[in-house]
Amino acid sequence: MDSTRKSSRTSKLIQAAALAAVLVPLGSVAVETSTITHSYSGSGTGSPANNLAFDFGPYKLRLFFENLAFLAGFAVTVEDLPTNQATVGSRLPAGHVCVPMLDPSSTLNPCVEFDVDAPDPGSGTWTGDYDITIAWDFNTDPTFPDTPGGRIRLLHDSSLLPGNAFASDITTNGSYFSGTVDPAIGGRDDNFQSFIVTQNGNAAVPEPATLFLVTSGVGGLLYRRRRKKQDSGGVKA
Repeated sequence: MDSTRKSSRTSKLIQAAALAAVLVPLGSVAVETSTITHSYSGSGTGSPANNLAFDFGPYKLRLFFENLAFLAGFAVTVEDLPTNQATVGSRLPAGHVCVPMLDPSSTLNPCVEFDVDAPDPGSGTWTGDYDITIAWDFNTDPTFPDTPGGRIRLLHDSSLLPGNAFASDITTNGSYFSGTVDPAIGGRDDNFQSFIVTQNGNAAVPEPATLFLVTSGVGGLLYRRRRKKQDSGGVKA
């Protein structure tokens, strides 16, 4: 599993470097990545060092292990990989669009993929599940709303699944927090690799104009049926 995860991380870094090499000569914003490492220590779920935030400035990832099973502790490293829909779209489920965590007007790579390097669960590390929360400063509600509910999702490119796709939806239902300050969403799983926040366009509601056409069409159909009955004597005045 570790070799698969490392191979996947290497390929992502190569893709990011290649994109940066193309963008820099054009005078665009280059792809910049950074890493943060925290040490998880203590014993039990109540340990202060078991609910840590990886703060990248305009966005952050918080990781909480539900069941620690160690004495010595271990390190977790999170790397942020700025990206965009054109780059990551082929890895997303149909109808999903990556949610920007940076203002798209100021960067070509407003979305962020989070790569988490943590030890596998076991008797000396952690067992059960973990809870993950991703929050960002940029207000995405106007262009990426959650309505009618459940459209903002947290997807996982799981180390347990073959390929390089965000095929696991680990969203904790009801966890999405909207607003002009620090939108956030949470999820839960039992393995690591890469995470990204998306909007599921498949849950979109019809536009008002579409609703008008549908309702007016049904009304017209009912009117024609009524007139037909009246003409045939089925309905008396």
